[in-house]
Amino acid sequence: SFVGGGLENCAKCLVVTIAGGQRNTGSANYATIGGGFCNRVSGCLSTIAGGYVNCITTQCSFIGGGCLNLITGGTSVIGGGTENSVSGAGHNTMGGGCRNFIGGNASYAYIGGGLCNVTNAGSGTTGQTIVGGLCNTVNGAYSSIVGGFKNTASGDFSFIGGGCLNKSFSQQSAVVAGSNNNATGPCSFIGSGAVNYTLGIAANVVGGCYNNNCSRASIIGAGEFNNLESNHEDSAIVAGYNNRIGGDGTSCKGNFIGGAYNSSICNSGCSSILGGFQHSINGPTRATILGGDCNCICGAACNSVIVSGWCNKINGGCSAFIGSGYNNIISSTGCQSAILGGWNNTLNHNFSFIIGAGLTSTDTLTTYANSVTVDQHLQVGGTTSMTTTTGRIDATNDVVAFATSDRRLKCNIK
Repeated sequence: SFVGGGLENCAKCLVVTIAGGQRNTGSANYATIGGGFCNRVSGCLSTIAGGYVNCITTQCSFIGGGCLNLITGGTSVIGGGTENSVSGAGHNTMGGGCRNFIGGNASYAYIGGGLCNVTNAGSGTTGQTIVGGLCNTVNGAYSSIVGGFKNTASGDFSFIGGGCLNKSFSQQSAVVAGSNNNATGPCSFIGSGAVNYTLGIAANVVGGCYNNNCSRASIIGAGEFNNLESNHEDSAIVAGYNNRIGGDGTSCKGNFIGGAYNSSICNSGCSSILGGFQHSINGPTRATILGGDCNCICGAACNSVIVSGWCNKINGGCSAFIGSGYNNIISSTGCQSAILGGWNNTLNHNFSFIIGAGLTSTDTLTTYANSVTVDQHLQVGGTTSMTTTTGRIDATNDVVAFATSDRRLKCNIK
């Protein structure tokens, strides 16, 4: 053994080297202390380069400097810092910082620096990483936290980039940044924002706040208080406020809300609301509302469309269409019918059409309008044009004037 100098240094075993310092103790074979004060090595082939009150109790480990650092897990390294501790299964590394801890049964774990960061693994957990930050915790195998404050990565192969109070609970889940975000579903992702949740498998929330995605392979882009419920996989809410895709638990796929406010798609599949305020699609598949305010498609109104307007409703008529206007209604008996616009129109018959205001259908295969102006030629009957003369009216049968008038306006009454 060798003691190069210093004061009150002690080499207690074979081939111990103490270069200098004061009150340093080497009590294992091939232990080395470079200098410093009150450093102790009791693990063979271990080294403390310097510092103050550092301690190694296991083999093949190294402390570079700092003070009050401790290694009790084999083949580990602490570069420096204060009150750092490594007690895992072995092959762990800590760069520095203060009061960081690698514990449990961790192996091949790494903490770069920061304050009060912890890898606290269960049996057989390996490959954990904390780069820096404050009070971060990694419990999952092969999981990482880059930085931030009080973030927790519990799932195996999980990741947190930064921010504060973020949690990745499930395997292969990730939170990049933000605050109070929770990635709970396996393979789920939260980009940023605050108080966002992903509970579905491969569910995603890119940003915003108070968004909740419980459905598999679905996404919420941004906005606030948007909710994508379970069993509605492959669906999307791009943005907006308090939008909902959900229902009674029936599996429905492929729904889309673009950027609406307080709108919902329930018990439907492959339906879309592009934008607007307080729209509702409840029941039909492949229904679409493009915009406007308080429009509704419900019942069995599959393949139906409302383009815009206010308080328009398609109530069960499949392949029906409302272009715009106010308080227009197509009922369940108005399949493949359309209201172009206007207000207070009601369409109750199949294959019919309304243009105007205050009109109600009375028959199928009929077009209703308040007034009609024909710029060129009007033909009644037949599908082949009889003429192109401007201002001319052609009919393939009789034209009856005053058909519903009283007796005084008729001739040849017998």
